[in-house]
Amino acid sequence: METVLFVEDCEDIREIYEAILTDEGYSVIKAENGREGLRLFHESEPELVLTDVMMPSSTGLDMIRLIRKKDKNVPIIAISGDPEHGKLSCGVGANSFIEKPFSSAHLIKKVAGHLNGSG
Repeated sequence: METVLFVEDCEDIREIYEAILTDEGYSVIKAENGREGLRLFHESEPELVLTDVMMPSSTGLDMIRLIRKKDKNVPIIAISGDPEHGKLSCGVGANSFIEKPFSSAHLIKKVAGHLNGSG
């Protein structure tokens, strides 16, 4: 079972997308900010990271930068309601960006694409 680290500051969104990803057969580890996400990344070594860009205490951008120092290959998908954050997140190492709001089908397609190597 492939593991996805999902980093999002909104608890309701974490719960909804955890259920969607779990229903698709993924194991999901959740974090509420970049600091916690980075700790869980080092502890669990997930196959994919899905992260919000703007969060309190430590942003997704900070976390992406630090993950890339350790692991150049793990797929990272950034999410945000601001398309400018897409450019910023890809500039610091995210593989792709999903603009909020997005459908669960779009999320699953992106996650599966990155995990099977088709991005």
